[in-house]
Amino acid sequence: MGVGKFSHLTAVQRRAIELQARLEQVHEFEMDYFGRHGQYFDPRATRYQPYLGWLQDYDCEVRLGSSGKEFTVVARADFDADGQAGVWQIDETSPLARRLVED
Repeated sequence: MGVGKFSHLTAVQRRAIELQARLEQVHEFEMDYFGRHGQYFDPRATRYQPYLGWLQDYDCEVRLGSSGKEFTVVARADFDADGQAGVWQIDETSPLARRLVED
């Protein structure tokens, strides 16, 4: 007889994981673009809306370095509606989104 271990994620946890995965997708797109063009792109640009339109669903701040060699995307979201937004960040230094502030 085997023992199964189950985990249950709350809706808040699922939404946070989804946001982190989406930010990591931005990183992948940015790395690909940089490899082709030698600079990063602005993910808010109209031409990328079919792929990155979800950025409008969050309070996002995009920073591009003046040389085009750096990018940062910071997303804020209050998934648990407690009035305190969580903050996540992705940049060129790591493919993993970092949670800066707990939601």
